[in-house]
Amino acid sequence: MLLEWSGQPVEAAGGAASGGPPLAARQPVAERARPGPVPLVSDPVPAGPYCSACGVRNPEGRTFCRSCGEQLRVTAAVPAPVPGWWRRQLDRLRGRQHYEAGRRPRGFIAHDQPPGRPATAAGVTPARPAAAGATAGGGVGTRTGGARPAAAASPAHLAGSRSPAAMATAADQRARRVQSPRRLRLGRLVPLLMVASLAGIGLGPARSWITVRIFGLAHQTQSTLTQRYVDVVPVSAIASSSAPGHAGSLAIDGIEQTYWLTGGGGTGATLTVRFAEPENISAVGILSGEPGASYRSQARPETIVLVASGRPPVTLSFDDTPSFQSHLVSLRHVRSVTALIRQVYPGQQGQAAALRELEFFARV
Repeated sequence: MLLEWSGQPVEAAGGAASGGPPLAARQPVAERARPGPVPLVSDPVPAGPYCSACGVRNPEGRTFCRSCGEQLRVTAAVPAPVPGWWRRQLDRLRGRQHYEAGRRPRGFIAHDQPPGRPATAAGVTPARPAAAGATAGGGVGTRTGGARPAAAASPAHLAGSRSPAAMATAADQRARRVQSPRRLRLGRLVPLLMVASLAGIGLGPARSWITVRIFGLAHQTQSTLTQRYVDVVPVSAIASSSAPGHAGSLAIDGIEQTYWLTGGGGTGATLTVRFAEPENISAVGILSGEPGASYRSQARPETIVLVASGRPPVTLSFDDTPSFQSHLVSLRHVRSVTALIRQVYPGQQGQAAALRELEFFARV
């Protein structure tokens, strides 16, 4: 529907334009109270098992799920671990007893009481009944024509017994009672005594052997840590073969810049040294190769066999290094020793074995 203007003036709806009273200004008013947000109240979360089908948690005691009706799988309670046999033996020796949940006697030392003795609350010894004729102070009443009954304890006396000093004294007595040693019964020691006796019987025949071995190892260790060695200088050396200018005697001259060089290949060459008198050789050391930068020019001994008259051969292996190397041996009362080169490290310019020093040591 369309409205058309006819061209006539239109009067004001009211107010000053229409000659009426002026409109009053709108005054501010207090804001109306609005309702606050209403907190959402959720259902309490059950503390029972979860459903394996839908995952909803159910209250305790239910057999079927409250959401999908699936049968719930209730997990059996895991039993408490059983203490080991050694823990049980220690508890028996200490007079301790194990109680199930809810069956432990009251008192912080009640579980430490020996079997057969009644447990006390908080470790306090039960009060003994007062003897006939005892006074309130603990003394024996006097006879004046008859026995005087014990006087009843006054409230002031009871209040004094609960003073801080009295309570501290009682706590000290309880602490001393807890720390005091208890008598052990012989029956509790029977298993340990049986095990100890069986161990002693089993080790009886081998006791002497064990003692000798232990003391022998101890003495050997002490000797190894505190032992000293001295040089045993040979008086002569004869080589099976040698290169010109490098005789076998140069291996025992004590000079590291000279050396014995075999005539042909080093494998199979021998060097026999002699001593002025029978010696007890405890260690043998060598310096192999040519000195200085020519160390790898010729072959170096890798395996040396020591042969002494009337004794089994001793095989020694050495590393390919210019440093001094030594090995412990046991050659008693020997006048001469022959060193046989069995294997060598190959040289870069020749295969003749070079040996700078061959030294012998005796233990003191």
